Amino acid sequence: MKEYKAKIPKEESSKLSRKKITNVKVNNDDVYFYTNDSSIKQLIKEIEAIEYEDILRKRLKAFLKKHLISIISIFIIIILLINQNIAVKEIRFINYNTYDEDVEAFVIERLKKIGPFYYLNDSLNNINFEIKSEFYDYEWISVSKKGAYLDIDIRKQKVPGYEDIDDGIVGDFVASRDAVIKVYYVKKGVVLIVESQTVKQGELLVSGNLKYHLNQVEYIKPQAIIIGEVLEYQNVRVRKHFSRTDRSGEITIKTYFTLFNKKLFSKLPYEQYQEDEVEVFNFLDFIKLKRSIYYQVEEVDIEYNYDDAISYAKSLIRKDFNPGLYEQIIFIELVSFIEDSDYYDFKFIVKKHENIALFVPYNQG
Repeated sequence: MKEYKAKIPKEESSKLSRKKITNVKVNNDDVYFYTNDSSIKQLIKEIEAIEYEDILRKRLKAFLKKHLISIISIFIIIILLINQNIAVKEIRFINYNTYDEDVEAFVIERLKKIGPFYYLNDSLNNINFEIKSEFYDYEWISVSKKGAYLDIDIRKQKVPGYEDIDDGIVGDFVASRDAVIKVYYVKKGVVLIVESQTVKQGELLVSGNLKYHLNQVEYIKPQAIIIGEVLEYQNVRVRKHFSRTDRSGEITIKTYFTLFNKKLFSKLPYEQYQEDEVEVFNFLDFIKLKRSIYYQVEEVDIEYNYDDAISYAKSLIRKDFNPGLYEQIIFIELVSFIEDSDYYDFKFIVKKHENIALFVPYNQG
């Protein structure tokens, strides 16, 4: 229901009886009050000198006047976000080494340009049906839209025995370090090792020279996994007392706009924090929509005793290893340690299984 603020001369106040009137105030020769739509219509007929204004309209005008620029900006951003969802900024081939000029031209033909933007001139279902019919020699081909990107997914037909395509660089596999051969799988190349064999760093393991035993040269790029048992010493120093910055567990997520890469908010959730930022939308590097995850951090005092320091040192060795297929750490044993007022200095012997095959290109001179 509409609400009005009105003013009438004091001598006309008798006409307010039996009307819905609230917040009546008398100021000199005038009477101020609030009333509803039906009452204001009656008073307009009865009082010639009445003055009134629509409260809702007044508030709306004040709001628009105060926030007009923000409202226009939000409206523009909404339009841009909608346009971002339907426009095409770039065509991408999402799998490695599947770029096809003919496929790209096929997709470009199904785009229409309006101003600086490109849009699909047909539905994705129809485009996918046509592209599968046109490029039937691929095992799989499809087009999908993610935001402003058209992603083309291609999987090529596999020819038995030729699934792995090398880069044309021929050479050999040599030992990256001293080891005992535990297991190996050689798909291509001349095998020069056996299980349980001890090899030295730099020793030839698998040759890409198919005529190696004939003292002739016909090189390919070998394919192999060679797992060796490696025994090595590792020294680790651990500080006894130190401070480090840790996350407290408090997290705040903010989604916000930036203008010329300046955040449109100033208040940060924490005094000390770590931030992970993701760009959601970008319009010409002018307006961006971003999402940030803020992790509260705090300074934590750490003090290691002997057992804690050994556990921490071993965890550093495991962290640095990053095992791949068939690789693992067999054991980490303490050999010796030295302690002073500030540090523990540990010496470990580490046994592990790791891929020791190091590819060395053949110098054709």
